Amino acid sequence: GTISYQRNTTANTNDYVYWSSPVNTVNTPTGFIYTWDADIPNSNGGEGNWVGAANVPMLSGVGYIMRNIFSRNFIGVPRNGVIQPAINRGTYTGPDYLGTNGTTITRFSDNWNLVGNPYPSSIDAVDFINLNTNIEGAVRLWTHATPVSTAIPNSFYGSFSANYTPNDYITYNALGTVSGPAGFNGFIAGGQSFLVNMLDGAPTTETVTFNNSLRSRSYDNSQFYRTANRNENNTLSNERHRLWLDISNTNAISDRTLIGYTTNATLEKDRTFDAVIGVKPGVLKIYSLIGTDKMTIQGRPVPFDDKDKVKIGFNVPAPGSYTLAIAAADGLLEENQEIYVEDLELNFTHNLRLAPYYFHANNAGENNNRFIIKYKLENKSNEDDITNNEVLIFNNNSGININVGNIENAEITIHDIQGKLLYKNQNSTEQLITINTIHENDQPLIIVIKNKKTNNSISKKHIY
Repeated sequence: GTISYQRNTTANTNDYVYWSSPVNTVNTPTGFIYTWDADIPNSNGGEGNWVGAANVPMLSGVGYIMRNIFSRNFIGVPRNGVIQPAINRGTYTGPDYLGTNGTTITRFSDNWNLVGNPYPSSIDAVDFINLNTNIEGAVRLWTHATPVSTAIPNSFYGSFSANYTPNDYITYNALGTVSGPAGFNGFIAGGQSFLVNMLDGAPTTETVTFNNSLRSRSYDNSQFYRTANRNENNTLSNERHRLWLDISNTNAISDRTLIGYTTNATLEKDRTFDAVIGVKPGVLKIYSLIGTDKMTIQGRPVPFDDKDKVKIGFNVPAPGSYTLAIAAADGLLEENQEIYVEDLELNFTHNLRLAPYYFHANNAGENNNRFIIKYKLENKSNEDDITNNEVLIFNNNSGININVGNIENAEITIHDIQGKLLYKNQNSTEQLITINTIHENDQPLIIVIKNKKTNNSISKKHIY
């Protein structure tokens, strides 16, 4: 029979909502309504673009974006059974290149497809990924959390006076979601559309499959694109040990990546545990690397090996000061396991458990050869040669006092917990250094003492 299916969302003016119809014989409204076509030419010298779709039938399993359409009442016969919408990909399979607007185009750019949950009930995202082996193993859901802005760089498919940020997509796969352990619950709600990336290759048209095995009465159907945080899908029962890393600038703009160790993952690219990402010039971004591919999510094998090393890349919009920090962790990585970042440019290893790592980027753009995440020091000659007993920090009426012990030539930096540089002495030859330029405010500080002779350092937390 016929049902009336109401969906309400909350959003701001000019936001797009990603819709899919859960019933037959429903049209899109008039207005700014689009669907995506992967293989049509765009104005940036690549393929893939939005196509107008106002006042047309909403096809089964196809996604549509609608501006300022924040609620919909779908009336019709509910869709059921096997539904197979078409997906396609463009012609490009080569290396990354810059489009005419300066935004990077990759071999994945012309593989995007917008599909949608065709049922009134929610579907399990991981089951959908496992069922459809012709797509990359992740789904992207639009949150429209950030207002459109002229400050956001142009997209790979064209140039506009103002843009939406791609960081507003939730990326989710069998390892989890980039946003953190408390976020998207893993169930794609009825009426919700989402992006998938077809596996790269020669141009072709295929289908993805939705069927009733993706559905269950027990699945939460309330999390439409973005609502209050909920626990992750508890059907992800594999062993998992995960680390979320943030990069941030001095204006509190940040980006996040997920690295995890889980059952059935390998060190190579795994369809259901690794999620690729494109990097736009002018956008702050952090990612891990598998070969030359950039990963917003990377799965690695269990059992966890503390000798493992993960290569980390980043993109910064401008030269300046940035911070690497642990955003969250679970499993074996949650509390007791040390987590280090090795800065290959400075020959310096820092323990992220003690404090965030503050660094300076000399140039704007990508850097894929500077940082490695590791969990164990190879020897005692790196960070441990400056011991806590060797360095003494204390306060008195004169200010902060640092006794560097037998270090003949030290570099000392002090940051507050927001990453602001408060003090720097690049060439101290005194055993006892007194610092009286920092205002006493009972605040936590991060003090880094570097032995310039050996290039080894230690970070200490201190209250002043």
